[in-house]
Amino acid sequence: MRADGSPDPTFSGDGFNGFPLPASHSANSVALQPNGKVLIGGSVGTSGSQDFILARFENSVCTVNCFAPSREKIADFDGDGKTDLSVFRNGTWFINPSSANNPNSFYGVQFGLATDKLTPADFDGDGKTDIAVWRENVNGTFGYFYILQSLTNTFRAAQFGQTGDDPRVVGDWDGDGLADPAFYRNGASPGAPSAFFYRPSTQPSVDFVKVNWGTAGDQAVHGDFDGDRRMDAAVFRPSDGFWHVLNSSNNQLRSARWGFASDQRVTGDFDGDGRDDFAFYRDGLWAIIESSNNQPRYVNWGLSSDRVVAGDYDGDGKTDIAVYRDGIWYLLRSQQGFAAAHFGLANDRPIPAAFVP
Repeated sequence: MRADGSPDPTFSGDGFNGFPLPASHSANSVALQPNGKVLIGGSVGTSGSQDFILARFENSVCTVNCFAPSREKIADFDGDGKTDLSVFRNGTWFINPSSANNPNSFYGVQFGLATDKLTPADFDGDGKTDIAVWRENVNGTFGYFYILQSLTNTFRAAQFGQTGDDPRVVGDWDGDGLADPAFYRNGASPGAPSAFFYRPSTQPSVDFVKVNWGTAGDQAVHGDFDGDRRMDAAVFRPSDGFWHVLNSSNNQLRSARWGFASDQRVTGDFDGDGRDDFAFYRDGLWAIIESSNNQPRYVNWGLSSDRVVAGDYDGDGKTDIAVYRDGIWYLLRSQQGFAAAHFGLANDRPIPAAFVP
């Protein structure tokens, strides 16, 4: 079942499954594992005694999203639930998969141009981040997504957006486990409404869905702030420092004043409650409002010139504080503590920073 209560068609072909229980047996609890499999727990009554029973649905009909983590990780190219050290350099993606556990196991994939905007996400639902870029065409009118799908190693292109749009809001907007091409379009004049556009993978015949949110001058923010595993329409308003989020789960507004226009806005689930937190980076200071308790948290980590590369580097479900400096990654991992690693060059674009303005 999806977060909104509707059947998940990727489970057992139609969203339904079951198994018979004798009269003396009962099932009274259900849990979803990180790999997407369903556990059923209950009790077995035999000759006056009670034993525990546990069953797992393997979902053998599933063809995509079977082994995906419960929440998509940023820059998880090997699908192990951890963010990978990765950089983009003049049209080549250099990736050091965390599953290899070897700093010399990196590989390079030539894909895109130096001027492209990076839009890495899991577009095919196999639990791995796909290499993807967005490019304005040569005459400066239209935008195109170019995606290298990891499930089939096939190329996919889609015309979507136009000059001036912000494609850094790609993600799963319709809740089917696949990232959707998306962009944010600012209002055409002061006070004019802005909007998010996405192309739903659940509805191939629909060209786009428009979500009106924000006004001219607002900046789009990437994230799932209500924890329903769908992208939320979210903006930051530089004029007053407010974040405005339209929750996809209930269509309700959530706002908070947090940060200045000059800050780097960071999206991540720093407290591990399944919801992205409001956070910013300013001159080495990380300031986070944890959604689990609505309390601020401050951490000094990095220099003013560092690039923010927040991600889940230890795979514990919490976003880790991390910066990139001249080819060195400085990680403050929530489970495994401090680590530093050399990967990349000073002028490379770290891929985990793809959605940070």
